[in-house]
Amino acid sequence: MPTDLTIPGSRHWLAVMLSTEAPWFLVSFRGQDDSAGFVQTVAVSWESTLAQLIESVGPLRVVSLRWVVPSRTKAGEWSMKKISELWQPADDEMANSGPLFFRVIGKNHLYDSFQAKVASPKAGRRLLVRLASPKQVGDP
Repeated sequence: MPTDLTIPGSRHWLAVMLSTEAPWFLVSFRGQDDSAGFVQTVAVSWESTLAQLIESVGPLRVVSLRWVVPSRTKAGEWSMKKISELWQPADDEMANSGPLFFRVIGKNHLYDSFQAKVASPKAGRRLLVRLASPKQVGDP
């Protein structure tokens, strides 16, 4: 890893093996110094870790959020969905839905952690991040 790209205390891997075929996330965010234009990308495997990461870096620094999901029908097949909004469910929804809801770009409804559509708006949900534009970092 080039020393000028290394962040103190960080680790870097050339390859990562996934232990299960479960959804995971790629989050890209601006560094502390926005003027440098440096963007960091982190692979996250747990929804609770994703929420903590976004809260710790601040939602305004998030520039891209992707949901990487395994195929339901073909082992080893994956797709990547662009997320425009990330929500924390209301307390009474968490037991049946998982810790986060996702709005995919181009869709009007939310999905839960199991890729199922979520019912219409409900009081008690909390918006964690909304990406300003459907065009995200890395898009043509």
